[in-house]
Amino acid sequence: MQKKIISIYIILIFYGAIAYLGDVVFAAEGGKFINVRHSYVRGEEIELNFETKAKQVLFDVGGLLPQLINVANSNATYSIDSNLLRCSNYVVSAQTINGGKAVGEVKKFSFTLAQKPNPQRFPVWHWGNVPQNKMEYWTKRGFNGFSVATLKAPLLLNAKSGHFIFEALEAGVRLGADVGVHFDPLEWKGWEKNGNSRCLFEYGLRDYNKPYPLDPKVVQHAQRTVNSWLDNFSEYPSFRQALLSSEYITPFCLNDTVMRLARSELNINLKEYLGTRIIKNNWGGINTEYLPEEMIPKNGIIADNNPVYRLLKWWWRRGNGIGSLDSIMAKSIHFKRPDVLVWHDPYRLSPVYGTHSGLDAISTWTYGHPDIKRLGYTRVLQSVAKKDNLKVMQTISLFVYGKLVVPTTKVIVDSPLDCSKGESYFTNGPDYAREAMWLVFSQRPDILSFYYAGNLRPDSSKLSSSVTSPETFDAIRDMCHALIEPYGPAILQCMPQKARVAVLMSASSIWFRQNPLWYGYPNESILPFCILLMMNHIPFDVLLDDDIADGRLAEYDLLVMPYGDVLTQISHQKIARFVESGKKVIAGTKLPKNILGVHILNMDFSFMKLVNGCALKKGKNITAGEYQTLMEGLAQKLKPLVSDISKPWDSDSMRVLFNEVTTGEIRYVFAINDMKIYGPRFGKWELVQELGAKQVSNIVFNDLNGKPVIYDVLSRSFVKYNYSNSTASITVTLGPAQGKLFAILPHAIKQVSFNMPTSIGRGEKCKIRGQVTDTTGFAIKGSVPLRIEVTDPLDRKTEYSRYAATSYSGDRIWDFSMDFLPAVNDAPGKWKFKISELLSGKKSEYKITVN
Repeated sequence: MQKKIISIYIILIFYGAIAYLGDVVFAAEGGKFINVRHSYVRGEEIELNFETKAKQVLFDVGGLLPQLINVANSNATYSIDSNLLRCSNYVVSAQTINGGKAVGEVKKFSFTLAQKPNPQRFPVWHWGNVPQNKMEYWTKRGFNGFSVATLKAPLLLNAKSGHFIFEALEAGVRLGADVGVHFDPLEWKGWEKNGNSRCLFEYGLRDYNKPYPLDPKVVQHAQRTVNSWLDNFSEYPSFRQALLSSEYITPFCLNDTVMRLARSELNINLKEYLGTRIIKNNWGGINTEYLPEEMIPKNGIIADNNPVYRLLKWWWRRGNGIGSLDSIMAKSIHFKRPDVLVWHDPYRLSPVYGTHSGLDAISTWTYGHPDIKRLGYTRVLQSVAKKDNLKVMQTISLFVYGKLVVPTTKVIVDSPLDCSKGESYFTNGPDYAREAMWLVFSQRPDILSFYYAGNLRPDSSKLSSSVTSPETFDAIRDMCHALIEPYGPAILQCMPQKARVAVLMSASSIWFRQNPLWYGYPNESILPFCILLMMNHIPFDVLLDDDIADGRLAEYDLLVMPYGDVLTQISHQKIARFVESGKKVIAGTKLPKNILGVHILNMDFSFMKLVNGCALKKGKNITAGEYQTLMEGLAQKLKPLVSDISKPWDSDSMRVLFNEVTTGEIRYVFAINDMKIYGPRFGKWELVQELGAKQVSNIVFNDLNGKPVIYDVLSRSFVKYNYSNSTASITVTLGPAQGKLFAILPHAIKQVSFNMPTSIGRGEKCKIRGQVTDTTGFAIKGSVPLRIEVTDPLDRKTEYSRYAATSYSGDRIWDFSMDFLPAVNDAPGKWKFKISELLSGKKSEYKITVN
């Protein structure tokens, strides 16, 4: 029989590439399947549509689930309850029937039925786009999420193109990946030809290509772009995340839309501020010399209703239009797919709340030079996410600018790839990745992500491994297998330990600052002091101006003010009352209007800018070792001022870092090795210590309730300790770039017990429940990590095998539960359930007879 091929195409503008959806095969007579999808998740209701002129069609799935379907309007729909099938590859047969007799050839349709992703797994995402043929490479290295495309304009249908989007979404289903798309309608090149939508400046000038996000044409373009994706791909369960407007910065502008918004929401004429050089750059710094007299800070104080301060808060929340446009796109996405996580990055320019309202998560990528402890920025993200109940994604940047680690901007190693400014760039080494993962994971973000230069693919055969560092990604794999995967389900159910110290990230001090920022972006300006607190083993939260005004200072014993150049009137009053109440305030620089009792340290962190190749070339640099010595000196200077702050843990080494998360009655304490030495890649220039080094340290756990049980979690062993005055002390050996995870419980773990039926029929569903009990005989209150291994009578690992954790199910009960539904084509006989808790290693085994 002669066959025809009809190709269904879809075009996607993606860095100049075009995407192709796939082929549908049909016969000139008899009928054809018209479905495009070939991958499904078990539990989905699969509907296969078959076009035919016949009266009936007899379907089956490999001989299973036969159905005779009447044809209506030339279509027969075969519905498959995928719960009845085990995860595998299948072929559906369709035999057309006329007058009770088979006519024509049997048509075939293949599909894959994949298992559902583990609902308790910890997300580890690859920030950049990944083609379908590389997904398995990354899943083997611990990644379970990828982006696959960047859309700057609506999809165009019926064009000849490739098929990578379709294949990527199909592969995402098979691999259980969180597949995402980057929506960047503000970066569309077409804005160069849409003059009225571009940002308008004084004297009638417009930006060359940057549109104002809330211009009506821009909003319409963004909605069309998002909807064009949803119309074609929203049915794919692997589509689970969307990044909106990454790294876009709206210039301060005078477009009609933003002028109207400013008048209606602020009663401000923007021309009075944006046309007079008051705002000096797109980061929001203020030229105080251009301020009217009544707006200039007096003795470091501005009025709470200072028009420029109000304007900048409004600009970052509403005026720049990015958050509002993202919220509009998010509503469109959630209308069709409420489960898709919508996020934006980076959060680093605006020390205010409300910049991402309407989204699901905020993120940023953080560079760890000259100090990996800059990844403590996760605390900033968590603080600003609370008001809008957002999730937090911390992206570990593996990107290394050549100018930071080598003494010239020219290429030093054998790399054909340069940045646009002629700079070489590299991927950080494996020990950086190891310590970074310990440090970020211990702060309990909701998602962990990695960024690296897309040109430096670790599997590239054209580039030197000294540039791409493929062993870095092997280290990520090992860390995921040893730490993130087994303990992520429990850590996700924890909360960061409540701090008694707050660090103020003050918008007024950053915008009206008298002194230059020490290092990094505006929101990163507090990190030097955060690092000193980390070295002194002091947990901290981050507060914003609004928190001070709202009275949240009362929750803390100590306030640290890295910058206190300029305060609002109410902030100054609240901080003064805080000191009067007997609490302590430490300021990094002298306050223009001093508050009696504030400790002024007059610290200068400008030396951070000298740990780089440009300074080395000029002979003005400091080495990474000298940087560490300077920071330890400043940490020692801070130490007596924080000696009266209760520490939940401590160490005799400033190069041991701590974090703690809690769940129920369990404390999970992370001790991380920050000891480093020079390495073979960049060591001769001494600008970065790239290798971890082993260290032995004495550590203590404070504030213990009685004499608890302490487990070394990764080794699943008891920790012997010396006990005195509610404190446990131990000596630990920390491996290079590694850490230890300790679990502190009131009582020792006794056993793991599960409740399940002894037998069940195929196609029937039951609930399996379990608890971890301690020596008192009661279930442990808190999330305990578990490993569940389920094998069928043929000793095959099944979809029910996973890492998991007990969780709070109400009425003071902590347990674990999952559904067990053997398929009609599963093997009958004895199924084995092996359950292990991963703190002490207790195990139990059960069997269910599947009939």
